[in-house]
Amino acid sequence: GEYAKLIVANGFPAIAYRESVDEDLRFVIAKDADGANWQYPIVVDSEGDMGRYVSLAIVNGRPCIAYRDGTNQDALFAYPMTE
Repeated sequence: GEYAKLIVANGFPAIAYRESVDEDLRFVIAKDADGANWQYPIVVDSEGDMGRYVSLAIVNGRPCIAYRDGTNQDALFAYPMTE
């Protein structure tokens, strides 16, 4: 992945990144606080060249991602759906 950002979300490590082959924005969160076990990554956005210049933060208790749409040159914001 590219442009990876890491935060701790409600006690669990979480990463947002751009998958370089498919140009998708992805998100993954650990199943435990020490990051030994991880959930499967989810695709947050896949419509074009997504996920450049990722920023990851906690907003209202939820992980959220700000990123660039390289196809349309837009700045976007997403709350990834997590389990």
